[in-house]
Amino acid sequence: VLGDYVNAELDGSGSRSVDIAVPHGDHNHNYTVDLANTGYLPRIAPGRVGADLRWAKDGWRASVGAVRYSSQKDVAQNEEPSNGYTLVDAHVAYRWDRTDSNSYEVFLDGSNLTNREVRPHTSLLRDYSPLPGRGVAFGIRAYF
Repeated sequence: VLGDYVNAELDGSGSRSVDIAVPHGDHNHNYTVDLANTGYLPRIAPGRVGADLRWAKDGWRASVGAVRYSSQKDVAQNEEPSNGYTLVDAHVAYRWDRTDSNSYEVFLDGSNLTNREVRPHTSLLRDYSPLPGRGVAFGIRAYF
Protein backbone atom coordinates (compact mmCIF):
# COMPACT_ATOMS: atom_id res chain seq x y z
CA VAL A 1 0.00 0.00 0.00
CA LEU A 2 1.46 3.34 -1.02
CA GLY A 3 -0.96 5.57 0.86
CA ASP A 4 -4.13 5.93 2.87
CA TYR A 5 -7.48 7.43 1.98
CA VAL A 6 -9.58 9.33 4.52
CA ASN A 7 -13.29 10.02 4.01
CA ALA A 8 -15.35 12.08 6.48
CA GLU A 9 -19.04 13.04 6.48
CA LEU A 10 -20.10 16.36 8.02
CA ASP A 11 -23.56 16.90 9.52
CA GLY A 12 -25.75 19.88 8.69
CA SER A 13 -27.85 21.20 5.85
CA GLY A 14 -27.33 19.05 2.77
CA SER A 15 -24.54 16.54 2.67
CA ARG A 16 -20.85 17.33 2.76
CA SER A 17 -17.84 15.10 2.56
CA VAL A 18 -14.12 15.62 2.80
CA ASP A 19 -11.81 13.21 0.97
CA ILE A 20 -8.08 13.34 1.65
CA ALA A 21 -5.43 11.18 0.05
CA VAL A 22 -2.42 10.76 2.32
CA PRO A 23 0.61 9.14 0.70
CA HIS A 24 3.28 8.01 3.12
CA GLY A 25 6.55 6.16 3.27
CA ASP A 26 9.53 6.30 0.95
CA HIS A 27 8.23 6.96 -2.54
CA ASN A 28 11.69 7.02 -4.08
CA HIS A 29 11.31 3.29 -4.65
CA ASN A 30 15.04 2.85 -4.22
CA TYR A 31 15.23 -0.87 -4.82
CA THR A 32 18.49 -2.56 -3.91
CA VAL A 33 19.11 -3.33 -7.57
CA ASP A 34 21.67 -0.96 -9.01
CA LEU A 35 20.04 0.03 -12.30
CA ALA A 36 22.35 1.78 -14.73
CA ASN A 37 24.64 2.64 -11.79
CA THR A 38 22.11 5.15 -10.38
CA GLY A 39 19.97 3.04 -8.04
CA TYR A 40 16.70 4.59 -9.27
CA LEU A 41 14.12 3.29 -11.70
CA PRO A 42 13.02 5.66 -14.48
CA ARG A 43 9.77 7.66 -14.33
CA ILE A 44 8.92 6.90 -10.71
CA ALA A 45 5.83 8.87 -9.69
CA PRO A 46 6.51 11.63 -7.15
CA GLY A 47 4.64 11.80 -3.85
CA ARG A 48 1.31 13.59 -3.81
CA VAL A 49 -1.34 14.75 -1.36
CA GLY A 50 -4.79 16.12 -2.10
CA ALA A 51 -8.15 17.10 -0.68
CA ASP A 52 -11.64 17.32 -2.13
CA LEU A 53 -14.62 19.14 -0.57
CA ARG A 54 -18.07 18.08 -1.78
CA TRP A 55 -21.56 19.42 -1.15
CA ALA A 56 -24.93 18.09 -2.30
CA LYS A 57 -28.53 19.08 -1.60
CA ASP A 58 -31.68 18.23 -3.53
CA GLY A 59 -30.61 18.22 -7.19
CA TRP A 60 -27.51 20.36 -6.62
CA ARG A 61 -23.96 19.19 -6.12
CA ALA A 62 -20.64 21.00 -6.04
CA SER A 63 -17.03 20.17 -5.32
CA VAL A 64 -13.63 21.79 -5.22
CA GLY A 65 -10.37 19.94 -4.87
CA ALA A 66 -6.63 20.27 -5.11
CA VAL A 67 -3.76 17.81 -5.48
CA ARG A 68 -0.14 18.75 -4.76
CA TYR A 69 2.48 16.72 -6.69
CA SER A 70 6.01 16.88 -5.25
CA SER A 71 9.08 17.42 -7.34
CA GLN A 72 11.05 14.32 -8.31
CA LYS A 73 14.80 14.72 -7.84
CA ASP A 74 15.73 11.03 -7.46
CA VAL A 75 16.02 10.08 -11.11
CA ALA A 76 17.59 7.35 -13.24
CA GLN A 77 20.59 7.88 -15.47
CA ASN A 78 19.77 10.08 -18.52
CA GLU A 79 16.55 11.25 -16.84
CA GLU A 80 15.91 14.87 -15.84
CA PRO A 81 14.39 15.92 -12.49
CA SER A 82 10.88 17.39 -12.59
CA ASN A 83 9.26 20.27 -10.73
CA GLY A 84 6.31 19.92 -8.39
CA TYR A 85 2.91 21.44 -9.14
CA THR A 86 -0.60 21.81 -7.75
CA LEU A 87 -3.79 21.08 -9.70
CA VAL A 88 -7.05 22.75 -8.60
CA ASP A 89 -10.43 21.62 -9.99
CA ALA A 90 -14.03 22.68 -9.31
CA HIS A 91 -17.42 21.34 -10.39
CA VAL A 92 -21.05 22.39 -9.99
CA ALA A 93 -24.13 20.65 -11.36
CA TYR A 94 -27.91 20.54 -11.11
CA ARG A 95 -29.83 17.34 -11.92
CA TRP A 96 -33.55 16.92 -12.32
CA ASP A 97 -35.53 13.73 -12.79
CA ARG A 98 -38.53 13.48 -15.08
CA THR A 99 -41.50 11.17 -14.60
CA ASP A 100 -40.68 9.20 -17.78
CA SER A 101 -37.55 7.59 -16.24
CA ASN A 102 -35.26 10.15 -17.87
CA SER A 103 -33.17 12.71 -16.05
CA TYR A 104 -31.03 15.64 -17.11
CA GLU A 105 -28.06 17.41 -15.62
CA VAL A 106 -26.60 20.84 -16.34
CA PHE A 107 -22.95 21.14 -15.30
CA LEU A 108 -20.00 23.51 -15.19
CA ASP A 109 -16.56 21.95 -14.68
CA GLY A 110 -13.22 23.72 -14.26
CA SER A 111 -9.82 22.04 -14.36
CA ASN A 112 -6.28 23.31 -13.69
CA LEU A 113 -7.86 26.55 -12.47
CA THR A 114 -4.48 28.05 -11.51
CA ASN A 115 -3.38 27.61 -15.16
CA ARG A 116 -0.05 26.04 -14.16
CA GLU A 117 2.26 24.46 -16.69
CA VAL A 118 2.16 20.80 -15.74
CA ARG A 119 4.73 18.28 -16.93
CA PRO A 120 4.14 14.97 -15.11
CA HIS A 121 7.35 13.14 -14.24
CA THR A 122 5.87 9.82 -15.41
CA SER A 123 5.02 11.06 -18.91
CA LEU A 124 7.18 10.00 -21.85
CA LEU A 125 6.19 13.27 -23.55
CA ARG A 126 6.72 15.69 -20.65
CA ASP A 127 9.58 17.52 -22.41
CA TYR A 128 7.48 18.00 -25.56
CA SER A 129 3.88 18.37 -24.46
CA PRO A 130 2.60 19.62 -21.08
CA LEU A 131 -0.87 18.83 -19.78
CA PRO A 132 -3.62 21.26 -20.88
CA GLY A 133 -3.86 24.62 -19.12
CA ARG A 134 -6.99 26.03 -17.53
CA GLY A 135 -10.11 24.38 -18.87
CA VAL A 136 -13.80 25.15 -18.44
CA ALA A 137 -16.61 22.93 -19.70
CA PHE A 138 -20.34 23.59 -19.69
CA GLY A 139 -22.89 21.06 -20.81
CA ILE A 140 -26.10 19.13 -20.44
CA ARG A 141 -26.19 15.39 -19.78
CA ALA A 142 -29.17 13.17 -20.46
CA TYR A 143 -29.68 9.93 -18.55
CA PHE A 144 -32.09 7.38 -20.02
